[in-house]
Amino acid sequence: MARILVVNSYSFRDLKVEVDAGRAPNHLLYGVDYLAKFGHEIIDISGPQSRRLADIDKRLRRLPLPLGSIDHQVRILERLSEADVVYSPGDLRTHLLYLGRATGLLRVPIVSIAHHPLNRGRAQGARRFWLQAMLKGAEPSSIATLSEAVASEINTMASAKVAVHLPWGPDPAFYPKAEYPGSGVVAIGRTGRDYVTFARAGRLAGTPLTIVSWAEYLEPIRNELEAPNIKVVSIHEMLPHSELALLFARARAIAVPLVAGDSLSGLTGIMDAFGAGKPLLVTRKPTLDIDPVELGIGYAIDVGDVDGWTRALMAVNSDPDRATEMGRRARMFVDKGMDSGHFAAGIDRIIRRVVGEGST
Repeated sequence: MARILVVNSYSFRDLKVEVDAGRAPNHLLYGVDYLAKFGHEIIDISGPQSRRLADIDKRLRRLPLPLGSIDHQVRILERLSEADVVYSPGDLRTHLLYLGRATGLLRVPIVSIAHHPLNRGRAQGARRFWLQAMLKGAEPSSIATLSEAVASEINTMASAKVAVHLPWGPDPAFYPKAEYPGSGVVAIGRTGRDYVTFARAGRLAGTPLTIVSWAEYLEPIRNELEAPNIKVVSIHEMLPHSELALLFARARAIAVPLVAGDSLSGLTGIMDAFGAGKPLLVTRKPTLDIDPVELGIGYAIDVGDVDGWTRALMAVNSDPDRATEMGRRARMFVDKGMDSGHFAAGIDRIIRRVVGEGST
């Protein structure tokens, strides 16, 4: 069994309390709770950044070359002697430590989750060279990705299979029993969302919509969202996951409208659709592997396609039996094993493999 040093931007200890109380789903722990059950020793150094290092990180993000989180990497180095392996699930933030491994300065292996493509933003040619050097410090198949496209990008840059696609899955026990057929379409979240297109389609379809997002994101576009059939919930702090789960249980469907781009935003909302057992309406993106049409659980719409969103909203609103069938089918995938436990078992296999290669 391995001693696993776990780092993350939010506290897994605090989240575990919420999970144990039934107020949050365990897939947001990215397998850490299961790893303890599998017999590993968890050394949890997750939590918010120090203000000083957060300021440094903010300034460094202006540079064209990604350095990762200085805060995370300092914390890791302070406790590295206690660990057999480092696990960094909150996106890949350990660039300098990978370079340390590539140059032989560090030996402890790192297991990361890459949520988004690595080579994004300006100066992509220079970034590519930098990332190629960094990836030389990665063990084979030690970077888990939540998208086939992200795994392919990383492996192409590395000229080796250092990344492996590991499908995420929701907490099967968290979501309350779905009410069928339910009423209205719910969309929550902030990052990469296209609520303007969603609201325009909602006005044309006449389907009841509920949009839940952060006030600072919604206020600049509030005039675009106003309509008698659209309820906008503007929040200043995150609503309890258990409250959102009740909202999902009562809905007809869950929507994840997204803007153009190569980020992997929206995946948490997709997990909610599977876990809650509701039809999924989502924007097509190259980084999203899940096709609701192919799976028979919902509708996929092109970026910015108001007409496409209108048709999808009208379809779920006008055919409750079909919507119920789609929702039950979505939940069936979870009940057959597409869940947080399966994801955790994949992380466990990666950790055992890299530790077994004698890199401690």
